[in-house]
Amino acid sequence: MLSGMAQWLSAPASAGFHNHFVLRDLEALALIAGRTDLAHSAASILRGLPDRAFNAGIISNIADLSPLVRREPATLAAAEARFPVYTEQVRATIASQAAAHTAVFGDRPDLDSARARVSSALDLEEFASACAVAGHFERALDTLDSPDFELGRRIGPRIVVCVEAFRADRLELAERLILEHFSTPGHFPLNVAAGLLGRLPWGGYPFPDY
Repeated sequence: MLSGMAQWLSAPASAGFHNHFVLRDLEALALIAGRTDLAHSAASILRGLPDRAFNAGIISNIADLSPLVRREPATLAAAEARFPVYTEQVRATIASQAAAHTAVFGDRPDLDSARARVSSALDLEEFASACAVAGHFERALDTLDSPDFELGRRIGPRIVVCVEAFRADRLELAERLILEHFSTPGHFPLNVAAGLLGRLPWGGYPFPDY
């Protein structure tokens, strides 16, 4: 997936400002993956971005936004801190702290009962993501495709399904999701790439970081 970013990296800057957050995450993941060529390409583009690319769209009463302009290249240590290693503690923590709507772990979980405890759009998102971590991929996908699942909330759990399917050697499912939803440049494919590299895609994974 990281290699697929190469064409995007070579796109002319006149097409619009590159997203420096995406570039930094690409640089970090490229370093973790040992792809120093891609890391150097991302760092090179960051160095060439105009100052306004770092504060575009920001609403602030601070006159001096120059501290937001950061072009220094990432180090491997910083990259690993940005994307910590995925450990089995992820599943253990979710299972030990499960709420009624995320109680989907164990030998014989009652998925229907957990689904019945959903009382909000956020609960439903967490239910789908928990199902994916627990290995209930079909139930997670069915939930995502249900009419009551908000469209704007589907991308996060779908990333979780993709990452967890890969980790469970359900490679055909992971590949299908990548081709259907994560084949274009941007931040979401990088979240997936982090998971495929054995890293946490975001803080608080698998639940929303908001």
